Amino acid sequence: MKIVFALNIMKSEKKMKKYLVIIFLLPLILQGQINTKYDKTKEGFLVFHPIKTDKTGKIIPWFSEDLGKSYSHVVKLVWEFWYNMRTDFNGLPYYLNHQVWKPIPGDSRGMGGDQFAMALSSWSLLYQYTGDERVRENMKLIADYYITHSLSPKDAQWPNIPYPYNILVNSGVFDGDMTEGLNITQPDKAGSFGYELVDLHYITSRNQWQPMYSNRYLEYAIDIANTLATKTVVGDNNNSPLPFKVNTITGEVANLKSTLNGTTVFVGKSSYTTNWVGTLRLFEELIKLNLKELKVLKFFLQHPNELLIHDRIYDYVWDYDEEYSDNSLRTYIKNLRKILGKDKIV
Repeated sequence: MKIVFALNIMKSEKKMKKYLVIIFLLPLILQGQINTKYDKTKEGFLVFHPIKTDKTGKIIPWFSEDLGKSYSHVVKLVWEFWYNMRTDFNGLPYYLNHQVWKPIPGDSRGMGGDQFAMALSSWSLLYQYTGDERVRENMKLIADYYITHSLSPKDAQWPNIPYPYNILVNSGVFDGDMTEGLNITQPDKAGSFGYELVDLHYITSRNQWQPMYSNRYLEYAIDIANTLATKTVVGDNNNSPLPFKVNTITGEVANLKSTLNGTTVFVGKSSYTTNWVGTLRLFEELIKLNLKELKVLKFFLQHPNELLIHDRIYDYVWDYDEEYSDNSLRTYIKNLRKILGKDKIV
């Protein structure tokens, strides 16, 4: 019930608003790829392309008068740039190391906050739009690498939470925060990533060939949600239900800094943030599964390709003082088969 409690608290802080993730990378990405000598804004060009208009004088896309073709062309330009981005010094794709594209190697900045979650969100939309299997495989690459190189220790005060930043940029390890350093994480970013893992779980589990272990995306999402739900408290004017930044090892809320005229000073604690849409969506998606179903699913994920007797499942899912029945368990398994596919749970 911790997730339900946390969800109710966070909804009371701020009403949910629907939002659409927009692929916004193009202006930043293409900036470093195009020779600026073609920027003839004052000579009938709009940045890098000649201005085209329709019969009424309204500007139309430079690629084609067919709006659909133009949209597809530009979106695919973004994807192809991403997919073919150069390999960095440590052998990883550049986008797994850096938050900003630079055509010249040597940028000293690592990743930033929500960028992996934003990439997964954008590629989820692109995969639905194009059906390009390369997009789905790239999503798996991003998620797999980040999961295996970013999570806080299981015995930490805030366990199983991804860190947002690679302090040693070329290490390939995410272990802290860009400004506050080692062991500092941002819970709201963890919530956003957790939601994208749930989405990726559904995307990958649609394929009949997908092995059971791939559904571990959902298991990691559950672990993230459990930590966030456990740490959620009632907020006030100075403290949101979860802090903006926190030390996962000690549980201490991180400092808040302010820089003015080149001077950085401490102005308090990073105890407040309003960016909770991702976390709320994570909680809501998991609640849809039913809490008991979640425990049944987690038990299955922990024991792939095993023959499980009912008594073992009962011991894991139900507390010693709770009543249980074969009918309830059969219902949960039936619902999970609908979600995962009948061939995943035999």
